Amino acid sequence: MVNAGNTGHRGKMAWMFRLLIVVFLFAPEVSARVALDRTRLQPVPLPGETKPVPSRPSWIEIDGSGKELEKAASKIQRASVLLSRSVTERKLGIYLTEKGGTVRVNENGSFYVTDSANEVSVGPDFINSRSDETAAVLFSHELEHLKQRSLGLSGETARGVRELTAFLVQMRVWVELGASLRESDLQGNWNNAHDVSAALDYPATVMTVLAYRADFRADLSDKKVRAYWNTVLKEDAQWRAKWRPKFPKRNSRESAYFVLNQALNFNGVKGEISAWLPDVLESLMGLRKGKSLLLPVEPTEADKALLNSHVLAPKLVRGKSGSWGLVLP
Repeated sequence: MVNAGNTGHRGKMAWMFRLLIVVFLFAPEVSARVALDRTRLQPVPLPGETKPVPSRPSWIEIDGSGKELEKAASKIQRASVLLSRSVTERKLGIYLTEKGGTVRVNENGSFYVTDSANEVSVGPDFINSRSDETAAVLFSHELEHLKQRSLGLSGETARGVRELTAFLVQMRVWVELGASLRESDLQGNWNNAHDVSAALDYPATVMTVLAYRADFRADLSDKKVRAYWNTVLKEDAQWRAKWRPKFPKRNSRESAYFVLNQALNFNGVKGEISAWLPDVLESLMGLRKGKSLLLPVEPTEADKALLNSHVLAPKLVRGKSGSWGLVLP
């Protein structure tokens, strides 16, 4: 019994050994290509890799030479590694790794995406003065623009929605990466310090400020633009429900007033904003079309200037009783 069992065992082992030899001889040669770790957008060696792994991802291209350009490219590469820690950003990496996107480092770049090319343009003067954490957050904004471009959201009419939604994505990534903020940045809202802080509780206020600063209107008349807008708002609401307990302990309302006043000063408008303005700007987001929102008192000229830039374009009306309100057309 024992001998018979051992003989059968040796026979099975010999058969498996011959099978492995056949598989080895006829298996395709191990590829020397470089794979991408899609959670980090970084090149990684494949099993059996013999060629050296490039030190820089293929989606980074440098126009020219010099230490500052190389430094900027390295900054972007480190930012992409940081972005791998962001839940939101993992959905955007494919627009570089699988959709043919490029980050082009050049002397004339700041940090932007145009309709004419599937690439992010970045310059050393802009990116090298930022921390890796800040660069990562700003990078997420531009990657959302690549996503928008792939959805066909181009042209001037879509510009407002593109910028506002990219900021919402940027704010999410900021929170997910630990909400790093240099106190020195708060002095002049450098690197959107007060913008992201205010957007924790007052996202509509910040979107109004962004539109007012840049003098654009978020046009929602196009069905494709509106569908994208609604999707982003739905995602943002779901994200806030999950992440609110992890929000940094910052005075979001104080930052909201800061950015509102900064926007007025930037455009040379004098006057004070009302204490209720941030709350009204947020409440408008939930107002149904044709419905009205009653205001406590007549808005100041500063209030009116900012209300006019709200993404939903409310109309200021005065009732027969003398009360003031806002109506969505």
